[in-house]
Amino acid sequence: MTLALVVFYTLMCVLGSEDYVSESSIEIHAGNGQVAWMVADFHNWHNWQQNIKEDEIEPIITGEAMMAGHAMMLPNGERNERFTLKAIYAQPSWVDQIYFERDVWVNGQKTPAESGNLMFEIYSAKSGNVGLRCKIQQGKVPFLFRGMIFVLGGNDQLNRWNEANLLSIKKVLEG
Repeated sequence: MTLALVVFYTLMCVLGSEDYVSESSIEIHAGNGQVAWMVADFHNWHNWQQNIKEDEIEPIITGEAMMAGHAMMLPNGERNERFTLKAIYAQPSWVDQIYFERDVWVNGQKTPAESGNLMFEIYSAKSGNVGLRCKIQQGKVPFLFRGMIFVLGGNDQLNRWNEANLLSIKKVLEG
């Protein structure tokens, strides 16, 4: 029995993903410019980003909106989370991509397992509405923890966070 559990756990470590990744999409009845400003300008994040709304964290925002280097720090005691806008790509086929880097610092040290990146893609949906896709890649999962993550539900929490934020963006933009 013990051998079977060890073999199962080892297989889950081998088969488990190295990254937490979540990708979700939603259609929104708004213009692509409105959607882009909502996600690419940190001054708007308090309207939809659940952690800012619920925790009543006062973000520190620097840089020019919609420009590379625009950043937001969410200070929370010894834990500080920073999002930095890395690039905005406007494609000729009306697919706009907005890339952010996310760093989490605890006691003055960056924590790779919680840091990662965030990408929003704004596109023309088949229905004629604006589509918004969000892909989150969060941290590297140490090999020995991959089995535990797999057994406990993998990316479920990250997926719930992603979907809740997309629904919140939709609600704000559609009124």
